[in-house]
Amino acid sequence: MNSRRISGLNTDLRDIPREEILRAAKTLPPEAGLSLIRDYDKAIIEDNTGVQWKVTAAPIKKTAKGVRADSGKLAFERQTYDDLSVRDKIDQTLTAVRSYDALIDSLGKSPSQLVNSVLPQERSLARTDFDAALRESGQAASVFQQGPGQVGSHAGYFDAETSRANALQYLWDMGVDRQTRNRTVLPQQGHILDKAKNKELATDLSNMRGQEGEVNWWDGSGDYVNMTREENLRNGRRRAMERFAGPDSLIEQLQNSGASNKDVEFIVSRVMELAGLDI
Repeated sequence: MNSRRISGLNTDLRDIPREEILRAAKTLPPEAGLSLIRDYDKAIIEDNTGVQWKVTAAPIKKTAKGVRADSGKLAFERQTYDDLSVRDKIDQTLTAVRSYDALIDSLGKSPSQLVNSVLPQERSLARTDFDAALRESGQAASVFQQGPGQVGSHAGYFDAETSRANALQYLWDMGVDRQTRNRTVLPQQGHILDKAKNKELATDLSNMRGQEGEVNWWDGSGDYVNMTREENLRNGRRRAMERFAGPDSLIEQLQNSGASNKDVEFIVSRVMELAGLDI
């Protein structure tokens, strides 16, 4: 493939297999070649990080003989709910409510039913390329030693190889809960089973998947420490719905952002639907 054509594809890099990018990079001057690889890796990584992680590239450093091969690495910075735009907050909150409903519905399932209902992890060239992009261009400190590599770690720290496998599994699957089939936004690494009662199954990365992050925000903290799992989930659902009511609600923020009446009415109808009210 023509390397000049590849280097100009700023928005279409993701459609090209990584192997072709590496071949093209070898035909370019060292700085341009490494820049092409980092641009490609950043593009396909950002496809999977959504609004949860902000990805920034460090500068590529020159040497007397060319460039430092370990320069230009990609750093991850976790975004919180408060960092989001009002439209992303609305999207995240509506999704949170649906996630709570799906998780509540799953409470009556037996351990075997839960395990058997989990969608298998995808195996594809795209996933292989994504893995290589993370491993070769990801900054160790913010991607593996912290960040996505450590999300869901039970003892507080995954070793180097496990953290890489965890980062791949978590980021590749983070858009959907493979057990409930529900979309997730700002997810945590969820466990299929209670890890206290099923340690071996719960520490198996194949039994972990993206799960609505807010579930963990209130679980076992402060006044919520004695809540059952269902009480905790219903409490999280209630708190999410409350964001659409009262002063400075998400609806009011959307109106103040200059959104059209049609957009506001659409969101209100979705909120009323989730509240169980007639539309």
